[in-house]
Amino acid sequence: MNTKALVTMLLLLLCAMIFASEDASDAAEHARKTQELNQLAERFKAETGFTGRINYGYERMRLGSFEGNFSDIPFTTEADTIAFRQACERIVDKILPYSPANRSQLSKSRITKQWGGYTTDYYQQVGGYRVEGAGFIMITYEEGRKRFSIGDNTVELPDVDVSAMISKEAAEGIALSDMNDAKYQSSRTVSIYYTNRGSDTYYLAYFVCVGTDSNPIFGDYFYLIDSMTGRVAHKRPADFIHSEVNVRTMGYEHFNDVVWSNPPIQESLVPMKDVRVVVKPDSMQTDLEGYASFIDVADNFITAKLINSSMKVTCSIDTLSPVSFAAAISDSLNQQDISMPNYSHYTSNVFIKASKHIDGLNHINGNSSYIGTPVNICCFNTPPDYNAHAWGGYSAEHNFIWIRDGRLASTVRHELGHNYVHNVLGISSFNAPDTLHEYTGAMDEAFASYLCGSPTDDSYLPDLLIEFNMAFENSISDSLSLTEDQYTYYSKGRYLASAWWSLRDNSLFPDNDQGVCGVDTLLVAGLGIVRRDIEDNAAYRYKPRYFYNILMNRVDDGSASYSLNTKQNAINKAYASRGFHFTPQVISAGSLNSATEKNMFRVGDPVYVTITKLSSKYSGNRVHCRGSGLY
Repeated sequence: MNTKALVTMLLLLLCAMIFASEDASDAAEHARKTQELNQLAERFKAETGFTGRINYGYERMRLGSFEGNFSDIPFTTEADTIAFRQACERIVDKILPYSPANRSQLSKSRITKQWGGYTTDYYQQVGGYRVEGAGFIMITYEEGRKRFSIGDNTVELPDVDVSAMISKEAAEGIALSDMNDAKYQSSRTVSIYYTNRGSDTYYLAYFVCVGTDSNPIFGDYFYLIDSMTGRVAHKRPADFIHSEVNVRTMGYEHFNDVVWSNPPIQESLVPMKDVRVVVKPDSMQTDLEGYASFIDVADNFITAKLINSSMKVTCSIDTLSPVSFAAAISDSLNQQDISMPNYSHYTSNVFIKASKHIDGLNHINGNSSYIGTPVNICCFNTPPDYNAHAWGGYSAEHNFIWIRDGRLASTVRHELGHNYVHNVLGISSFNAPDTLHEYTGAMDEAFASYLCGSPTDDSYLPDLLIEFNMAFENSISDSLSLTEDQYTYYSKGRYLASAWWSLRDNSLFPDNDQGVCGVDTLLVAGLGIVRRDIEDNAAYRYKPRYFYNILMNRVDDGSASYSLNTKQNAINKAYASRGFHFTPQVISAGSLNSATEKNMFRVGDPVYVTITKLSSKYSGNRVHCRGSGLY
């Protein structure tokens, strides 16, 4: 069982224990309380339509927890989270008349699916401050038993005039003064929350750590200082507590290189999954919703680092000082919030976009990780090489991606496309030795451009691929001066990507059973053939013709002995319409024929053949002709 599930179970048990832990030695008194609570329970059932078991809180004379259903709140295991939230809202309305809390104090928490059902809680706060160890209503639907389990652990909280609170600096001074020991020179306010420690009622307290140096390891003593009176309500030697860390960041979607004249679209605050959260001495990765839960750890010195099993994302200023982490900000004793900053060239946004895109690349890779060694992604204030592309680059040799501005999601995806191809091939790149890839970079650039848009499941297509399809589609299709070598130029990669992209909606290439686009499957299979059949130093590895032949052979079903089948025709058309001519076009004429009978032949006539384009099936310029005559 994972840590978060264990913590949730402990909280449910806590609800039951709090309300069951009453001294029943006085039998008469216990019987009287039981009778009163029985009557209260019967009234609750009559007013709310509840059937099931109700547990009592004898000390505070309350209905503490409920196990059952409400007649007018139907719910099934097939329902979604929206239906569950609607049911919870109605349940809270039924419970509140019997609870010390009121609706204005309750805030909704997230819904999680675990233990075969849904769980959520409504936490109690006043003035934005939470309650230590209590102050929540937890609602779970148990799929196996087909019932709700509800724990009401709310408390009575005082109204607080925030303007009358003493300052945190004053609270820290009070704690130091109370210690009255020259060894203790520092104090720090960790949090502000409601508690009843050292009091019969709940009060708003400063939680202050007092330590022996200027940077205490969560202090040697904990103090609770009443925020209204400055009273030292409670103090104790430092111990360890449970801490739940929520890591999130502001995300951006932006694709145009002209960042500054076209501001990016700002998303809402989004959770960061698989971020490494570090507390001394432990660490763990956040879940899908950005949460990591710790038990028995000090709750300061918590940092979030942008690192997981696939990548490490850092930011370096000109001095190359790493700023890849952020510290936690406490909003209560048990919860920490880390909002990753938007400075540092938007490294947190790079992590969000890269995580999502890597998941998509794993999907087209047969739902398995393609990454052998985690890739290093670094955002720079200025490019490390001014001869490189303005916004990003990739080094296969050093397994390193650099990004100039983390808001440019298309750049992040493009460079990860290079990384994907090189991991799959197991070699540095398609390219022959060519430092700038100017003359041999077409295939490498084609895959990076194509994978920029696929397979991430977003509601848009990257601007560049749309541009390739629309603006560049016919720009070189009529050029007869192109040679085999010119097809390999780096600048031709975009045309190749456009050719593949144009096939994605073609019904001849349907999605597979796992929902992977048929063209994606075809291209990835082609990469596998390159890895299997091509030596690293093969001169023709980087030529677009070779990969074209791989695709044509992959879809050759034997249905057309002397011509191209429908899939081959579609691929060939996509290539040819962008200027890549790999299928021979032959003009033949019988020498004695008239202009209207050029394709008619008589026995013994000479046959003249002109080759206008190269052949895809043969290494030379041979053409096989049938029949008698000269060839």
